[in-house]
Amino acid sequence: MRLPFIIIHHRWVCKLPAVVIFLTLTILTGCTAGAQLKDGIKNIYAFRAEHLPGIVAVDPQGNPTHQGPDTLYTIYIESTKPIQWLKAWKNGKTYSIIAMPVADTSVDAGIKKANGEHVLIILTKGNVLWRLDLTPAEKQAPPPQKIKPGHMLLQGRQGTKTVVRSVGNEVELKLPDAV
Repeated sequence: MRLPFIIIHHRWVCKLPAVVIFLTLTILTGCTAGAQLKDGIKNIYAFRAEHLPGIVAVDPQGNPTHQGPDTLYTIYIESTKPIQWLKAWKNGKTYSIIAMPVADTSVDAGIKKANGEHVLIILTKGNVLWRLDLTPAEKQAPPPQKIKPGHMLLQGRQGTKTVVRSVGNEVELKLPDAV
């Protein structure tokens, strides 16, 4: 099928059937609506740090009672709507979440272990920044959905709705040396 063309002020303008225009607008509207997140989360920044104890506790035979380093997980979430964060899952473990609002408009999250660069989070005007610290939960609980390898899963509540977010791309931070 050949489309008719007409010249208006030395520009080519295509006369498209109304159906094609309608479908194009419908698709574009659907794509932009789908890009807006209903839970209000704009950015998630996930960090981990390995903490080695300075003094290691031992049993009566002299064997260490604690094996390996502790992994500390901190997540910053930038959002437009409040969410009550409840639990997290990572590597088969359940974590409780301690959530605190951040009053500053920028946060120095730490120093990247890989290259020594500072990680600076700058809050977008109108959004709220939350710091989530994960602590091992007393009771293990099954995650609400399957977790992708290398990711963690966060679960919260926003009003009567449950919010579940998969978080990947953790940045490993360097902790200060123990004295």
